[in-house]
Amino acid sequence: MSDLRNRLERFFGPAPERKREQRQDRAYGEPGEERGQNGTPDAVSPHRREKGAAVGEFLGVRGLPEGKWLRRGVYLVESRHSLEEPHGTVLLRGLGESGVALSCWGGGSAPVFFDLETTGLAGGTGTYAFLAGVGRLEEDDFVVRQLFLASPAFESEWLEMLEELLAEGTSLVSYNGRAYDVPLLQTRFALARRTSFLEELPHLDLLRLSRGVWKGDLESFRLVEVEKHVLRFVRGEKDVPGALVPELYGTYLRSGNAAMLDGVFLHNRWDILSLAALQSLLGRIVSGGGAEARDCLRAGRLWALAGEMGKASHFWRKAGEDPTQRSEAFRCLAQAAARRKEWPAAEEFWRASLSGGGLSLVPLVELSKIWEHRLRDVDKALVFAEEALRLFLGHRAYLPGPLWERQRMDLRKRVERLRRRVAQQGLQQER
Repeated sequence: MSDLRNRLERFFGPAPERKREQRQDRAYGEPGEERGQNGTPDAVSPHRREKGAAVGEFLGVRGLPEGKWLRRGVYLVESRHSLEEPHGTVLLRGLGESGVALSCWGGGSAPVFFDLETTGLAGGTGTYAFLAGVGRLEEDDFVVRQLFLASPAFESEWLEMLEELLAEGTSLVSYNGRAYDVPLLQTRFALARRTSFLEELPHLDLLRLSRGVWKGDLESFRLVEVEKHVLRFVRGEKDVPGALVPELYGTYLRSGNAAMLDGVFLHNRWDILSLAALQSLLGRIVSGGGAEARDCLRAGRLWALAGEMGKASHFWRKAGEDPTQRSEAFRCLAQAAARRKEWPAAEEFWRASLSGGGLSLVPLVELSKIWEHRLRDVDKALVFAEEALRLFLGHRAYLPGPLWERQRMDLRKRVERLRRRVAQQGLQQER
């Protein structure tokens, strides 16, 4: 028994020496002879109570950011941000409107942004969340609430409070939350013998949309890279890399000193603000209010991803009015027409894409295929194939090695086959 008592005291801190009757009818976080953040049994000062730095019950937790205990083992930190406050170069205003604009992908008028910090990335029953950031609109502010699990012994209470926070909105907004955060929470709800509500709410996963919009523009779609190149937000030295978060939480559990988690709280809060800024930006893009010349192309790609080809074509045609985007815009229109098997329209758009400045290999090859297989004119197919081969051979320096040789062989085979077909047609006509 003494060994067990020592282990519990190392984990939770020494048990308070007070009588049971002194604890009756006293709410969690209520001032009195409760143990404060520094583990002392002294009464908490009025100043600290006003700051929300409430007592940590018998856990002996110290060093937490300014906040309050909601119940035993569950701590809340809250921050407010003006909608006119830029995150990087993007303002947070218009979040409700942007959620409606993104309703095809799971957005809603009252979005709830959430992100978890966990004890690992492996998943499974051994991985759990200890910090959840939840952001939402409240009047003229964007409010971020961070729910901290002081000890895994109180996970059930933490899940209950998290459920209340997430259920306040019409849709969930995350970054890769469909693949990671939601399945992890569903596992924890099941282990706590609680019914998960997460599948009932629409879910907007901004990772999927970011890949659709900035495909070809970004090498990586990690949130920090999207922040840097799209939102123009750089976290700086105060940020804690995600790989270190589980280790820091483990150290905190052993020591009871939460001061080392300041960077984790900041990291999580920045995640939520980035989600809000990213949704605001994406909402403007799909509505046609993007600030960059390429945003019409990006809007078209997003609508195509949602299966709204009419809206996609509208934005691609609009992008084609800009000389700098004309070639790619007509390529998108050509591919859309080909998917609909509208071959004359596809041929027209591929030709138009060539007028965007200089010759391009892809339109030439596609035009050759259309004339050979769809419009049945091998003479025109040969003209485009030969032009493609000439262009390709003139750019050997850009495609060295096996890739260049393989593509050269493919183009030569196409040209030789078409030449044979043209010759055969000439012989047939002479007969």
